[in-house]
Amino acid sequence: RIFSPQVPPLVRIQDFCRMIYCVQKEKAGQYGRVCGCPYTSVGSELATLDEKIRAKSEHLMDAGRKYIESAIADAIREGSVTVKDPVAASLTLQSLLCGMLVEARVRNDLKVLENLEATVMSLLGAKKVAT
Repeated sequence: RIFSPQVPPLVRIQDFCRMIYCVQKEKAGQYGRVCGCPYTSVGSELATLDEKIRAKSEHLMDAGRKYIESAIADAIREGSVTVKDPVAASLTLQSLLCGMLVEARVRNDLKVLENLEATVMSLLGAKKVAT
C-alpha cells in the first residue's frame, strides 16, 4: 500500500521511512531491543557461508529496492527531486537505510533512526516536502 502509484512519490518515500521507524519501535517494545533489518542481518552474517541464503537475501533486498526505485523515478518525472538516476539513487538509499538500521541495532538505540526521513529527503534533493 505504501508504494501505490496513486500516492505521490515523495509521500510514498516518507511513509516508507515512517513505517521503518514505527516497525523498529514496535519490535523494540516487543523484544526489548532494536532488531534492525532481518535481510541485512541474515545476509551479512551468512553471505560468505551459504550461497543460497546470500542469494535469497539479495533477492529480497532487490525486490524491496525496486519499490523505492519506482517512487524515485516518479519523483524525477514530476521534478520534485534533484537526483537524476533512480537506480543509483535507490541503491544509495538502500545502503543508507541498511547502515542506519545496523547502527540502530548495534547501539540498541532508536534515536539513530529519528532523522531517517529528513536524511532520505536530503539525499534525494527533495524540492518540496510532502505532508
